[in-house]
Amino acid sequence: MYRIIAFTIGFSALLIAGCGGGTNPEESTTAGSSPAVGVVAWPPVSTAAPTPPPEFVAAKKKAMVSPLRALPSSTNDQFFDWVEQMFPSFFPTHQTTVTTGAWAFRAYGSTAIGVNEGIVYVFGGAFGKTLVEVGAMAQFDSSPLTQATGFLASYDASWSTAVPSSGAAFNAFNDGCFLDSGYTKPVSIASFDEDLTRSTEANKYRIGATRTAVQVLADRTSNNGDGSTRRELDIQYQIKYADGTTDTDAKQTLIWGSSFGSTVASGTVCATPTASQGWRVFGNREVVDASVRSVNQRNERYSLATGAPLTSAVDYSKYVQFRVSDPSNFVKYVVVTGPGLPSSGLKMVSVRLLRDDPLFAGKRGNYVDWRDTDSFRLCRADASGTNLAANAADCVTHGGSGNMYGAYNKTPAALDSAFDTLGFVAGGSYRIAVYNDDGWKSINGQASRTPIATHTKTLSALPYSAVVLGGTGVTTDLFPRVSTSLTPVQIASVIRSKGSATQALTWTALGAMPDASKFGWGDLYTFISGRSTATTSTWPQSRTFVLVYPSAGAMGAPSYTIPAAPSALVTPTYSESSLELVNRNGGRIHSMMTYE
Repeated sequence: MYRIIAFTIGFSALLIAGCGGGTNPEESTTAGSSPAVGVVAWPPVSTAAPTPPPEFVAAKKKAMVSPLRALPSSTNDQFFDWVEQMFPSFFPTHQTTVTTGAWAFRAYGSTAIGVNEGIVYVFGGAFGKTLVEVGAMAQFDSSPLTQATGFLASYDASWSTAVPSSGAAFNAFNDGCFLDSGYTKPVSIASFDEDLTRSTEANKYRIGATRTAVQVLADRTSNNGDGSTRRELDIQYQIKYADGTTDTDAKQTLIWGSSFGSTVASGTVCATPTASQGWRVFGNREVVDASVRSVNQRNERYSLATGAPLTSAVDYSKYVQFRVSDPSNFVKYVVVTGPGLPSSGLKMVSVRLLRDDPLFAGKRGNYVDWRDTDSFRLCRADASGTNLAANAADCVTHGGSGNMYGAYNKTPAALDSAFDTLGFVAGGSYRIAVYNDDGWKSINGQASRTPIATHTKTLSALPYSAVVLGGTGVTTDLFPRVSTSLTPVQIASVIRSKGSATQALTWTALGAMPDASKFGWGDLYTFISGRSTATTSTWPQSRTFVLVYPSAGAMGAPSYTIPAAPSALVTPTYSESSLELVNRNGGRIHSMMTYE
């Protein structure tokens, strides 16, 4: 009983001091400074206390019955931070912990909370003017895992029925210094708002997704340059999508406190830090958007001049795609190394340089209308593209083309044999070295340069066996096979005319994959390219790339439009349309129709 009396007196003194002495602590909403309170360590005693508010009972009960919960080892500060996050109506704003004797407590103007020898007490406000024991601290799960899980549940709830309606809403959970795969918060907002319809369609597969199997990989607390503190959690989890697909290895970093002093993609200090006692998405802190994908592709081929099937009317490809883009627009090139690649790796140059730099004028890859966020392209060591080794690649002489490495346009058996000789391995790790210098201008120029960042990506699985996916022939293979209401002759004529046309598409379902992996929609696109001058020179060229996003389970597109060529395109020379299915873990199935 002495412990309770002393604690109550101590809290009361703190509350009165914080309210200017004469204010009724039940009416005050602002906590004051922390005076020295003369409380000594009392022996633990039991107390009969009023029933605590139901919110506390529910929190304790959930912690006690959860079969997946490990007892937390929270410090008092961590526990109090968690209480502030979970119960802001009782404990508004962030306060400093006062420690005196065996007591640690925080005061909030009209309420207070304290811990003595692991027992939690509350006082004032809705709790009444009598000290209330609400249980052992260990009974309240304030562990990092619980905090991360709760945050992710809130995030999922925001996507339960619809895609956020604006870039600001899309980024509502992100810190002011958010950086994820090259996207800062302002860049992400602008990208979303640039085309709201497209952004909504592209993200509709995320509606109803849930994050499960959460793990905390790291828990860091540090001081910032302005004296503020931050806490970061590195977490890993699975994302289960409504279409039945699952991302089995999602990772993210959360931040609590202040993000003062954080850097953004360009390496400059973030000008918009957030200071908040709540978790936000901090991002993976990577300066480019990079992924490694395994792709199986079916290619149905026609002549652009006539619409007739080519001699090799249907063939197959399997390759590893290295997709690197630069949303913040400052990276010049990257070098990718890892199993299956040349020993010196692959050198990939920014499409902004291919589009704008005079050294690339008239060279391969010199499209006049590249988008800033299109994927970097591979530099070559020769005109044929047979040698892509980074230490021999001559970007300036041969330009850049493609972003994949593998085997192409073969029968299934020949394709498997050619791919297997490359040495790719499932689980292979790839180092992506990011450069912002002029090493792209000379052969092996990167050798004397230091990357501004390095990122590591994993190839989760190899492309499937082409023989298995090829089945007994091109009319029975496991790929989706597309039927069009326009004939190939009509489609070729539309492309050559640079006009547009609407057609109905239907397709067969993807067959069962060898590993039973579930695939969902990536997109459906049409790409048209050709010379952008009236001369016979192959380069420069113009291109258009139009994406649509079928709904889950769709087996057709009743009004699919072949896009008109852009005004810069003078002579069309190539077109492709492709269905792309994804398993959310880097595996992709492409079913393509080309006009060459």
